[in-house]
Amino acid sequence: MRDGGYDWHRDDKTLRGDEGYSTALIAAESVRLIQKRDAAKPLFLYVAFNAVHAPHQVPAKYKEAVREPRRAAPNLCRHGRRNGRSNRHDPGCDRRRGHAAGNTLIFFSSDNGGPAPARVTSNGPLRAGKGTLYEGGTRVAACAAWEGRIKPGGVVNEPLHMVDWYPTLLTLAGATLEQKQPLDGRDAWATIVEGKPSPHAEILLNSRPDTGAIRMGDWKLVLNGSRVDVEGAAEDGVGGPAAEKKTQWPPGAAARAGRTSSCSTSRKILTRKRIWRR
Repeated sequence: MRDGGYDWHRDDKTLRGDEGYSTALIAAESVRLIQKRDAAKPLFLYVAFNAVHAPHQVPAKYKEAVREPRRAAPNLCRHGRRNGRSNRHDPGCDRRRGHAAGNTLIFFSSDNGGPAPARVTSNGPLRAGKGTLYEGGTRVAACAAWEGRIKPGGVVNEPLHMVDWYPTLLTLAGATLEQKQPLDGRDAWATIVEGKPSPHAEILLNSRPDTGAIRMGDWKLVLNGSRVDVEGAAEDGVGGPAAEKKTQWPPGAAARAGRTSSCSTSRKILTRKRIWRR
């Protein structure tokens, strides 16, 4: 249930009768779509697994793999096995079951940092988490694989943005980038594959009347960055007015921008670490 309604649909129609763990059901549906597709036509498949999102639930057998489970740990274990099944020889990831390895680009990424760092998740040395504009909320792990096109084991240290995938995929598919409204994203393929600099002079992370953040080169400016997006955090069971009050900055306050080559005990400085793995 979500927002007072039954939150399980296929082709915009409510779907009842499915039983099982949602992440497994979504994976099975993805495999079904790949196998039934017209191989003569291109396929774009966006798959958003529920794990590791709240509610932090998982089939009992996956708890056995975690010795000292935190609330999200078994869920993460399940998500990792669902997305990295080589150890299990799962048919959902078997390239012989529906996709041509040499003509398939696979991209994986989170949409935001983990909520409630140190209590539910870990964002490593990055400050804060989901719902904030600090690095713990906006910088995420990502990887891309394309046999014969992307060299395995490569690392991209250049800053990129999720919106870059739109023009990147259009260009790879041979589609035009011309449209009525200007594009926010940039074609990042040369950065990912050839190690060229980021196509961005600046990256706008968010902008609204009371808060925002922008990165330009080695600098990042954050305005009221500690204000938690309560709605987003609450979805993970860690938000609410108490969380917002705890991290509230005075109106008009701004986080100081710093150079990435420096070090800061307050962790307001953007440290240069691996952003993309290819």
